Amino acid sequence: MSSHAFENRQRGLALPEHRGEGDTTVVFVHGFLDSGQVWDPVRAGLHSPGVAAIAPDLPGCGERADHPGPFTLHRLAADLVSTLDGINGPVVLVGQSMGAPVAELAAVARPRQVRGLALITPIPLAGMHLPAETIEPFRSPGDDPAVHKSMRRRLGPALDDSSLDTLVDSGIRVRPNVIRDLANCWNNGLPDAPRTSDYAGPVLVMTGGDDPLITSELIAATVQPRFADLRTVVVDRAGHWPHLERPSVIAAQLDTFLAPSP
Repeated sequence: MSSHAFENRQRGLALPEHRGEGDTTVVFVHGFLDSGQVWDPVRAGLHSPGVAAIAPDLPGCGERADHPGPFTLHRLAADLVSTLDGINGPVVLVGQSMGAPVAELAAVARPRQVRGLALITPIPLAGMHLPAETIEPFRSPGDDPAVHKSMRRRLGPALDDSSLDTLVDSGIRVRPNVIRDLANCWNNGLPDAPRTSDYAGPVLVMTGGDDPLITSELIAATVQPRFADLRTVVVDRAGHWPHLERPSVIAAQLDTFLAPSP
């Protein structure tokens, strides 16, 4: 077993023992203040044959809340690449919100392994650059569950109580300094982000029709022009977390994306 594969097992990311060489692994990458747990409904809804799925926690989040950092997009992407290096066979990366630029950077680092990139309510690689008064509540939400719940509810109006609790529980576990660093990650982005992505494979972008943060206009201006082979889907009756608000729709779109080309 390779050292990367052993590390994946230690982090609870073990894959089935007997997998064909052509089998695909879907690697889900969560967003700001979330954990791999948010992908459970979509993982349960996937029906693609010969596909395994894992959802690691990013450093500083979930079961890795005590990770020392540093917390930058490049460091998060390097951590994800380490996960990919423990996987035999092709991979499709699915990144949501802050996880989208992390997934793109990992895809650029492993272009032969990553055969597809799905971005859900993606933060642009170049960042959001929200003004100080807008980004500050994201940088310093504190540990009051009511504050976290209000922030999540504004961005995800279709979240049910169970999904909202999952998001709040994961958010209040993240240390204050990590929250600030991660908020800076996605707000500042990469100053040198290329106008055209260095990832040339197929890309699926899914947004929530009711997402006040990642709008269709933002996607058209900052994401869509960067990819040559891109398809966009707007998920109705969903906000910033369509994988929790409409998981069956997201799973069905991913099944289509995972299907072999005719």
